[in-house]
Amino acid sequence: DAMEAPSPGAAPGSTETPRGSTIEEAEPATAATQLFQWYDGPLVEAMKQGDMLLIDEISLADDSVLERLNSVLEP
Repeated sequence: DAMEAPSPGAAPGSTETPRGSTIEEAEPATAATQLFQWYDGPLVEAMKQGDMLLIDEISLADDSVLERLNSVLEP
């Protein structure tokens, strides 16, 4: 279903659908409204750059961490 241009009576920033309802466009997230900011950690950075990563004392990590690492490290 293609969306149409806003009708003359529609609010700015909204789009009218073929059924007559409107969809409000979300404002871009700002630092004040963001819940979190994603930053790649050492593992992701090493993977992106093709570098090695030494994880010292990995045997002490929780099982859930080891499970996640297992899925990443599988060929």
